Amino acid sequence: MAEENKEIKPEEKTPLQKIDEIHNLFVPADDKKLKKKELKIPKISKGKAKKGWVIVEKIDTNRNISFEKQQVAQDIFKMKDGILHATDGREIFFYKNLPLIHQPAWRINPFDPVTEKGELTSRNNVYGLKPILAEIESGKYVEQKKRGGLGGIWMIILIIGGGYLLGHSLLHIF
Repeated sequence: MAEENKEIKPEEKTPLQKIDEIHNLFVPADDKKLKKKELKIPKISKGKAKKGWVIVEKIDTNRNISFEKQQVAQDIFKMKDGILHATDGREIFFYKNLPLIHQPAWRINPFDPVTEKGELTSRNNVYGLKPILAEIESGKYVEQKKRGGLGGIWMIILIIGGGYLLGHSLLHIF
């Protein structure tokens, strides 16, 4: 009777084997299907690099990064969103012989991993504040209203229409 009570139990799996099974459900069979996305870093020619153009790696507050080409003039560069940032040249690194700046969006000055020892949230240096304020006061970086190309087209239409009406009325007079 003791033999009848014995049921044939399938081998119980260890927790490690169970984890491997679950892992295999989520991992694709072919690793070739996984494509690694490369960062799209803008290209700068050597001539532009000599004229002060740099690649700016913008680090947003949500830790997203994007790349832009910007020209550094008088230690100041303006991002596409219109914010001015300052550098004194210590923060410029080189990637494939092209100048690269790591710029957090919440700081005036670029991030320098050498002197700041990897502290991205460290204090906000103010050494670039005076040149930025001087540029803003000079009016060079005042946002101007962008005019579309339709204004020029309307002017041409008005001139042609006015010339036609003037010429047509002169013909009836004489």
